Parts: sequence; C-alpha cells; structure tokens
Amino acid sequence: MDGFPDITPRDIKMLLRLGLRMAAHRDTAPDLDVFTAAARFRGLQYIPSSP
Repeated sequence: MDGFPDITPRDIKMLLRLGLRMAAHRDTAPDLDVFTAAARFRGLQYIPSSP
C-alpha cells in the first residue's frame, strides 16, 4: 500500500492542518514535501509509490 497506511480520520485532519500551517510559514504552496515533513513531525510514516 502506498501513502499512509494505518492513518485515521483524526490523523488526516491534523496532518492537513499542520501541513497548511507549515506551507504558510515557509511561504510556499502546500505540496507533497510539506505534507511529508508534517507527517514525520506527527509520527506518521509516508511510504512513497514504487516506480
């Protein structure tokens, strides 16, 4: 499975909020890099898709 296995609806909500705050603080558009960093901060493991 790619992405975030074992993610809960609450984790999704908190990841979205944190990712948007991080993007605003960095003055960038919210992208995968921002959400990956937010996931690491929240203790979630991101598994990228295999080529």
